[in-house]
Amino acid sequence: MKVFSGLLIIGILGAVAAGQPGGTVTTPPPTDANAVAGLPGKVDFEREVKTASEEYERAKLRYDEATERARLNYIKVLENNSDDLGGDAARAAEYKKELARIRGLKFHSPKFEFTTFQWEHNAAPVKMIHKDEGFCYLADIGGAFDGGAEVARVYISDDGFWYLHGSTGREFLVVRAIAVKMTR
Repeated sequence: MKVFSGLLIIGILGAVAAGQPGGTVTTPPPTDANAVAGLPGKVDFEREVKTASEEYERAKLRYDEATERARLNYIKVLENNSDDLGGDAARAAEYKKELARIRGLKFHSPKFEFTTFQWEHNAAPVKMIHKDEGFCYLADIGGAFDGGAEVARVYISDDGFWYLHGSTGREFLVVRAIAVKMTR
């Protein structure tokens, strides 16, 4: 969303500059990384992935803290209410059993490992991760799009693994995918 907002503002400013007398619109030169790779937006893409990863880590920490607070609050409620049971031995045993279960719980949010894979024109399909380990998605594509035969995809093959592949009728094509592997 940040990249889209930035591009929208740049587009508006460019239109305003072009409408001014003597106003010209120039495209800034590509960064060194983009010039070498020939991929527009590579630096922006990598920055967005890093920002998303950092936001995920902060959210995961908040989740872990919230589940631990909920567990401790539930323990407190059970302890407070167990005193009010009086002579109901069956109910008191049920409370003790639940207290023991809740005290033994450890909440763990799933952890994710992000890996970027790249496929280039005329290369074999790139094997990524097994379907039971997580999922993959197409993240970036660049190349010469003038032939009409450009295709990029991620898919699960018969061996159960995710693959990244593409094809093009002309020039070149570079495709990136991100594999999200769930670990504990």
